[in-house]
Amino acid sequence: MTSSLATPVEQMFTAGYDGSRQSFLLLPPPAPDTVDTLVIALHGHGAHQDQFMTPGIYQDAFGTLMRLCSERNLLYVAPEYRGNGWMGPAAEGDICDIIRLLRDAYPLQRVIMLGGSMGGTSALIFAVRQPELVAGVVAVCPATDMAEFYREIMPSGFADIDRAIVEAYGGDPSMAAAEYFERSSFHHAGRLTMPTFIVHGDADAIIPVQHSRRLVDRLLILRAPVRYVEIPGGDHDAPIPLLAPALDAMLSAG
Repeated sequence: MTSSLATPVEQMFTAGYDGSRQSFLLLPPPAPDTVDTLVIALHGHGAHQDQFMTPGIYQDAFGTLMRLCSERNLLYVAPEYRGNGWMGPAAEGDICDIIRLLRDAYPLQRVIMLGGSMGGTSALIFAVRQPELVAGVVAVCPATDMAEFYREIMPSGFADIDRAIVEAYGGDPSMAAAEYFERSSFHHAGRLTMPTFIVHGDADAIIPVQHSRRLVDRLLILRAPVRYVEIPGGDHDAPIPLLAPALDAMLSAG
C-alpha cells in the first residue's frame, strides 16, 4: 500500500556548474533527525525525476523502493540531472550540489547511488568520478564503456540516445574521446571500491549484457566487493524490479 507514504516534495537549487535552476524530488523520511543514508535514484533515458517516485509501474518497482526507504528511514531522492544527461559534467555537478545541500540539512553518513539503464550507467559513472562521495552502487542494465555504447546504439534505431550523449559530453567519441573515456566505468573499475550490485538481462537488446559482464570480471580480478545477477532471457526492463531487493541486500550486509 502506498497510502502511508509521505508525499514527494520538489526542491529547487542553483547549480554550481552553470548557475541554472535545477530540481530534485525528495521523499521525506519518517525520522529526519536520525536519517543517516541518502539514496539517490537516477531515472532512465526519456524519463524525468518523477519516474522513481511513481508507484505501480515496472511491477511496482519504484513503489517498492519508496516503501523500503520509508521503512528503513532512508532519505530517498530522485534528481532531474539534466533530463537525458548521461552523467555528463553538468549532471555530475548537480549531483554533487544535491549531496552537499542534503548533508547540510540531515545527519547523513553515506550515499548510495541507484538506477537503471541510463540511470544505472550514470550511477556507475558518478561513483568512478566521485568515489569519495559514494558508499554503494546499485546499477541495473548499465552501459560501462560509453564510446563502445555510442557505436552500438547508432544503428539500432535509438538516435535520440546518441544525440543526448553528444550534447552531454560535448561531441561524439572522435571529438570528445577523453570525456567518453573518463565517463566509462569499465576503464576506471579500480575506483569502484565501494559495495556494488549489478543486474543485467542476457537478452538486453538496448544495452548488451557484455557491458556488465566485462565490468564484473574486472572487479572480480581486483577483488572489489561486487555482486552480480544475470537474468536468463531477460530483456532491458527485466532487472528493474530487482532494484529494491538489491538495495535491501546491500543495506542488510552493512
